[in-house]
Amino acid sequence: MRRRTVLAAFAAAPVAAVGACSSGTAGTGDTPGKSVTNDVTPTARDRLKDGGQLVWPVADIPANFNFLHLDGTLRDNSDIIFALMPSMYLNDAAGNSIWNRNYLAREPRFDTAPRQVVTYRLHEKATWNDGTPITFADFESQWKALNGRNPAFKVANSNGYQNIASVTRGDTDSDVVVTFAQPYTDWQSIFAPLYPKSTTSDPETFNNGWTKRMPGPTAGPFRFAALDQTARTVTIERDPAWWGNPAKLDRIIYRGVDASAAADAVANGEADFYEIAANASLYSRAMQMNGRVNLKRAGAPFYRHITINGARPHLADVRVRQALAMAIDRAAIARALLGPLGFQPQVLNNRIYMLNHAKYRDNAGNIGAYRPDAANALLDEAGWRLSGTTRSKNGAALTIDLVISAGVAESKVESELVRSMLARVGVAVTVRAVPAGDMFSRYVIPGNFDMAAFTWGGRPYPISINQSIFAEPKKDANGQLAVQQNYARSGSAEIDDLFRAATAELNPERAAEMANRIDGKLWQVLPNLPLYQRPDVWVVRTGLVNFGAFAYASKVYEDIGWLA
Repeated sequence: MRRRTVLAAFAAAPVAAVGACSSGTAGTGDTPGKSVTNDVTPTARDRLKDGGQLVWPVADIPANFNFLHLDGTLRDNSDIIFALMPSMYLNDAAGNSIWNRNYLAREPRFDTAPRQVVTYRLHEKATWNDGTPITFADFESQWKALNGRNPAFKVANSNGYQNIASVTRGDTDSDVVVTFAQPYTDWQSIFAPLYPKSTTSDPETFNNGWTKRMPGPTAGPFRFAALDQTARTVTIERDPAWWGNPAKLDRIIYRGVDASAAADAVANGEADFYEIAANASLYSRAMQMNGRVNLKRAGAPFYRHITINGARPHLADVRVRQALAMAIDRAAIARALLGPLGFQPQVLNNRIYMLNHAKYRDNAGNIGAYRPDAANALLDEAGWRLSGTTRSKNGAALTIDLVISAGVAESKVESELVRSMLARVGVAVTVRAVPAGDMFSRYVIPGNFDMAAFTWGGRPYPISINQSIFAEPKKDANGQLAVQQNYARSGSAEIDDLFRAATAELNPERAAEMANRIDGKLWQVLPNLPLYQRPDVWVVRTGLVNFGAFAYASKVYEDIGWLA
């Protein structure tokens, strides 16, 4: 299942790559790269060394290696799991879906009448690495775990799975028949990744079985080798049970590296790449390593934003959320972060489509404009009166707890600017910089914040991946609020209905029109405030190929390696 991935300290997009290759620097006036190309130094396998290792910097060891779980959606976990687990479809740099020949014997059959039905024929060699065949039972079990009907499974989202009526056996155990109760336009996004039935058939194993360990089995070019919590490393190694092209690398070591130390790690040989994102300091360090590294750039669906927690009493009033948005000068933030990198500073006025997407439309209206006078008036209307330099209501001051990830330069700059801007309308902001490893598990997911600044990383299915982020949270059968990925805890029935209609619309033009209507409604509800599309810029050690700025493309882990 493809979902929007949280990018905490570093960031990236997820595999088959076609595209332009360059090692140049960004020029003045550049906008985000076209999403139809990427920059990965595509190189034939016979030109690569057999062996070697890649040291891959991550923010921290994932709390849960089950990517389908609520705690498993961080980008770092995605980068590990997709080297180990099956996906029925891959994507090229432009986001086009490509059926995965490693797991499928033929292109899936897609029928729409009388109901939408997708039929998969699995590859004859497709097995989990414990020798168990991959069968329809794995698909059926994952559907049952993720369809939202059993609250014991703490799922990240139910996108697509909630539309399915049944998953059954076809002519053989290798034939999987998926019948939809309602049409689902992004059906290629489901069963990616696919976990074994042994994980998805039991809530306890699903929720806790992959916490700080990998019980397996897996089925990819790599397998789990070691986890060292003290050294903050996860090691995966070439899997001899893999039936596809063998991995060129012997192993990949995922090493916890603080974002502020990423450039030093590459310079000292402790990591093989790092992401610049919107960090001018890291960009300058890359220029100093000229000759030892290459700069990779592409357009990708990443954006910086501020999530606003609508469950907080002082933020439950939408007028307050709207006033805060109008008091923040997003253009100034974009200039501060993008200007030093040579990119044209542009605010992002759409949550679903990025600036370089053909369907992008500015839906912000007055709420997205910098209008401090209007913000003051709206706060007055909401009963928050200015007393001295701070607003208060019923004896309580209007203060904002802004949580950011420590060591992330963009967050530090953004938060200081926001604090200064909101002070001008009488709103006090306390900035809490928390450890990267705790940012989501201890603060964002449980709702322990007023505002939180981080990056959303997208996938090639812009409508469906946003559905769980903006679906209005509802209490489950146990009385618990099921937020899925809606960390803002706000929404509306109208937005939910529009998402259901858009994801069921098989005509792409009509679906895009609905998506832009959704974004327009989101500007009124304001679960988050988009800031800018974040650059997809990477610094890669010279000689590392089939790797870099992937845009929308999936990573082909078995083809990543070093030039011979």
